[in-house]
Amino acid sequence: MKLYLKIFSICAVAMSMLASCEKDDTNEATTKVEFAPEVIREKWWDFRSEMHRAYLDDQVAVYLASDVDSNIVRWAGPNMNKVWKYTKATYGAYGEDGRLLVFAHGPEYLEPGGVFFATLAGYMDGTVNYRNMLVATSSVWQDTMTMMAVMTHEVSHIIEGSSYGIKGSPSAKLWGDSQFADIVIFDTFLAMGWNDWAQEVIRNGQTNGVNYPNPNRRNYWFRDWWYPLYMKYGKTQLLVKYMKSISENVHTKINWEGFKEYTEDLNLGEFVHFMSGAAGADLKAQAKIAFDWTMENEQQLINAKEDYPNIKY
Repeated sequence: MKLYLKIFSICAVAMSMLASCEKDDTNEATTKVEFAPEVIREKWWDFRSEMHRAYLDDQVAVYLASDVDSNIVRWAGPNMNKVWKYTKATYGAYGEDGRLLVFAHGPEYLEPGGVFFATLAGYMDGTVNYRNMLVATSSVWQDTMTMMAVMTHEVSHIIEGSSYGIKGSPSAKLWGDSQFADIVIFDTFLAMGWNDWAQEVIRNGQTNGVNYPNPNRRNYWFRDWWYPLYMKYGKTQLLVKYMKSISENVHTKINWEGFKEYTEDLNLGEFVHFMSGAAGADLKAQAKIAFDWTMENEQQLINAKEDYPNIKY
């Protein structure tokens, strides 16, 4: 499906770019905001719509703009319930309440020629009153597979940016916006039993190359890194072990909001070191296939073994 190819180039906006949330007249820092009121007036990023709650359960709340067909909640609500429930069962809790807010817009906020756009915030972001949320604007809500991939893509950013009680993603500068998202989408689709959709992720991954981390070649993250490692070294547990290992070893600080936050980004050698620990095997040979391997990367790996001696493989 040609439209689906666009999923992997979504320009998801970082959590910190979300400008502001609905406000009381009192101090937001001390006011507990109702998690999922019937109506929310958006005041974050470029979104300024009155959103009406169309679906609510113990996992998610779905809000619709006036230009969205209300029939989408028949699949969006139950499907996102399953995705979010699986995410928490796999990676742990996300905040005191733990539910996910989904805001669905029609094409109102799309740039000319755009098909969809999405962004997110996690429960450690005060600009959205410390709630997990995603916002999606689209002209193709009728395409269930595409939009489930779009929304799961945003969930992947919550996973990398809010897991195990720590804010930030030390790996983000390496894998960019979509490369971790692709394996999370694949893993989630498999877990949901959406096997045809998962096969579509595999097909797209064969030609989805980017110019990072090695700017001198095409890097096929899904084809040459994630998929072979996922299939050989524990599938979902490979991802879980990597995220858990990062949380236990990479340096953090307490930020101004009182949350732990990562203070450093991983280089390629460190990334391969942590991934090797998650796999229980030396992955340098696979890194050579996926990204090439320079003398600088080799020194990074040597240093990583010294700096993070608890990582064994």
